Amino acid sequence: MYTVIKDSGKQFKVSEGDSIQVDIRGMEKGKELEFKEVLLFADGQDVRIGRPLLSDVKVLGVVEGEGKAKKLRIQKFKSKKNYQRRTGHRQKFMTVKITKIALS
Repeated sequence: MYTVIKDSGKQFKVSEGDSIQVDIRGMEKGKELEFKEVLLFADGQDVRIGRPLLSDVKVLGVVEGEGKAKKLRIQKFKSKKNYQRRTGHRQKFMTVKITKIALS
């Protein structure tokens, strides 16, 4: 059994027990999180596709912790103009473990 959920403009294929990295929300470790935007539900022979969302499927998860992604190096350069800029960025994320996929 798996579902496809949408969170912060990204789609994730999840099943129970999976851990995913979503954008940070400032929630504490151990708090429960509900994903409301479910796009697809598949359970063996039963497949439900939302148009655009499924309202009778709930996906619940528990916050496991926070972290930072690898650093992105951003460099700007213009030839013959003596222009160079270099910056970096590390995106913060939150790790969520999917605990339950429930039909209502």
